[in-house]
Amino acid sequence: MKNFFFPILILFFVVACNNNTGPKTVAEAYDEDVLKSVIANNDSLNTFDFVTARVQAIKTALQQPVPVLVCSDSLSANQKLAQEIALTDSTFKAFLFDIYAKQPYRNEIFGVYPARESDLANVKVACNLPTTFRVEMYNYALNSTSVAIVDVQQKKTIHRFYLRQMQPDISKTLKDLAVKIALESPEVQQALGFKPPKKML
Repeated sequence: MKNFFFPILILFFVVACNNNTGPKTVAEAYDEDVLKSVIANNDSLNTFDFVTARVQAIKTALQQPVPVLVCSDSLSANQKLAQEIALTDSTFKAFLFDIYAKQPYRNEIFGVYPARESDLANVKVACNLPTTFRVEMYNYALNSTSVAIVDVQQKKTIHRFYLRQMQPDISKTLKDLAVKIALESPEVQQALGFKPPKKML
């Protein structure tokens, strides 16, 4: 389910702290919620192989010269090529590192999509829409998105721009991971009051 994980998270925080014994003042509700709240262990999900694999993939990506976790969705040959071309573009990669600490930010390609006509509105060079793709990269630290418009026929990035404080649509891989966490996490199950069935995948 496309947006299953987000209601799960909301329920996790709201249900875990909710109390239905009657109306309370704001101060009373706040104090009681604080006392009842639970801080999840950062390593509470590390017993699951799929989480361990995800963490290792992130660590490996951060050690690369171009520290970007590439999109692991099922991509066509042209989509993969567009992703590779985008990652050679210096403007698209402008925010991979902290300029002061020189440490890599966590960046991930969330999606590679066929370009739409609206994506070409600011493109100054001739291109062929069927061979043009939109590559979206999310920077977790800056909560921002870098976008590259790539023509795989010309084998170059023909336009790029940056969206501050914006997140792109998450990949199918991340959606599937979110559902797995919801299905397996004791904290989420406790907040929901039941274990989500696998048919919700």
